[in-house]
Amino acid sequence: IAAGLKHPDRVQFLGTVSRLEPVFAAGDLFCLPSTHRAEAFGYVLLEAFRTGLPAVTTELGTGTSYVNQDGVTGYVAKPQDPQALAEALNKAITDPVHLRELGIAARKRVEKDFGLEKMVEDILDSYRMEISDSGK
Repeated sequence: IAAGLKHPDRVQFLGTVSRLEPVFAAGDLFCLPSTHRAEAFGYVLLEAFRTGLPAVTTELGTGTSYVNQDGVTGYVAKPQDPQALAEALNKAITDPVHLRELGIAARKRVEKDFGLEKMVEDILDSYRMEISDSGK
């Protein structure tokens, strides 16, 4: 597949990897071009953000669109539109300084909104609300 590309030296197929963090750490940008709503959240997107990778994702009205904020943590493109995806990717890679800023924002987002403490606090808040409402 890569041999047929304009720049085959820019693409590597790694096969199965046991740990994603080193792979993400070697990259500059994460791309999740989902095409169907069945790819509702994309935990792999959080994993990429955790390592400081900004992302290009597609707008499906699902969790990926919630996680990746267009222009803040990466870019969001129209699904099933190769031209829109290419434009978003090009926008991301043409400004390395901004790309690093997006990556920093991505890491902060995952730490703030998807970290263990946040999830535990949200669950405890739900319990507190239920307990409070049941006493009425």
